[in-house]
Amino acid sequence: MREVRFKVPLMFTLLFLALSGILYLSLLARADRVLYQLELSNGIKGGEAVRNFLDHQARQLDLLCLDWASWDQMYHFVEGRMESFERQILSYESLENAEVSHGALFRRDLTVVWHGKPEGRIRSVVPCAPEELTKLRETVIRAERYGYARGLTVMSDRILMVSARQVKDTAMGLPYNGWLVLARPLASAGELRRVLPSLVDVRPSQVAMEPKVVTVPVSPSVMETRVPLMDITGRWSMEARLRVDRWIAMGLRELMGMVLVGIAMLGVSLGTAIFLWHRTSISQPLEEMRRRISRMISEGGLRPLEAPSEELESVVGLANLLIRHCTTMERRLIGENRRIREILDGMDLLVALCTTSGDVTFANRAMRDLFDSLEPLVGRKIWEIGDVEDRERIRDRFLATAEGAPQLIRVHLREKRTSMVMNMSHVHRVGGDGEVLVLCRRSSAHIPPGIFA
Repeated sequence: MREVRFKVPLMFTLLFLALSGILYLSLLARADRVLYQLELSNGIKGGEAVRNFLDHQARQLDLLCLDWASWDQMYHFVEGRMESFERQILSYESLENAEVSHGALFRRDLTVVWHGKPEGRIRSVVPCAPEELTKLRETVIRAERYGYARGLTVMSDRILMVSARQVKDTAMGLPYNGWLVLARPLASAGELRRVLPSLVDVRPSQVAMEPKVVTVPVSPSVMETRVPLMDITGRWSMEARLRVDRWIAMGLRELMGMVLVGIAMLGVSLGTAIFLWHRTSISQPLEEMRRRISRMISEGGLRPLEAPSEELESVVGLANLLIRHCTTMERRLIGENRRIREILDGMDLLVALCTTSGDVTFANRAMRDLFDSLEPLVGRKIWEIGDVEDRERIRDRFLATAEGAPQLIRVHLREKRTSMVMNMSHVHRVGGDGEVLVLCRRSSAHIPPGIFA
């Protein structure tokens, strides 16, 4: 008894904690998936913001390049008619003020007219390195296809914005005679973070990249979004990294931790409540009953089952006699019911037994042979055996019989081409609502002439 007292509450408590734990883990996994998709969406939006910002910066450089390429002095310098242009315009101060890191002029056949970059240590313009000049020439080759070019390029492990425009004399309307290429470095990471707070850095990629944004977890509270960037030649050779703080996920985890503590406390409280209820409503009454039985046995009112007495044997004998009597009576009733059915089935009278609401519960063979042609008679209403115009009259008489007034009624069955007399009487049952016995006899007397014509 004492073991059961503790096992039942413990079993319910463990079951509650197990189901609560499964529900808790399912909700936590679902919330993590939803929040991850949200953070991934935020990372993709941040990547689009980086691309739009860098494209805006490239447009600013492209406007500067377009402005310089439209000067008539630039046009004459490409033709070799204004040698002082390099000293006066393409000076260190001009390039430094325009934040230009590299510049070059090419003729239409891609021969170099001028190239240079400002050198801060000597405050002068120095020639570009061969690999830098090659990058600028690639920009011109790209521009020949579309008439202009702008974008990003990697030069000496640095990411630069480049722009190429045709050199034209817009005042005279002359065709272009060359290309101007300008390059400008990206702003520092600190300056970029003023505009894009989540940006970590923009750097060249050491491996070939695919053109899709990738978000990877760095720590439980931080995710990193890597945005591939296309250079001016159409290769995905750069990437921007953004930091995505998972503050919503961390807050949710803290909240779910509090929920878990609450579930544990609720489980302990539930176990205590079940223990107290089980002790008050089940254990104590059973213990009291066991105590009383023990006292009765000790006082001699009953004998232990291990040592039966004559009194107990007599009780068992009477119980066995009662069981045998009930079994015999049941078999006798079954036999009598079978014999009564055989007698009723052998009668010419039509016999039916109905509930007080009119449902047929038994019909003898003569009754079934006459009315079972379409559907079984048992389960139907007794007044449905008559024609449609007679059913209401039969129902009224039947309900009057159910209230205790016997009825006798003649019914013409035009479909069966016969008439019958229905004798309905109420049969009382002990402990029940009673039943209605319907006895029908076919009759050819008093049939109106022509009724079955």
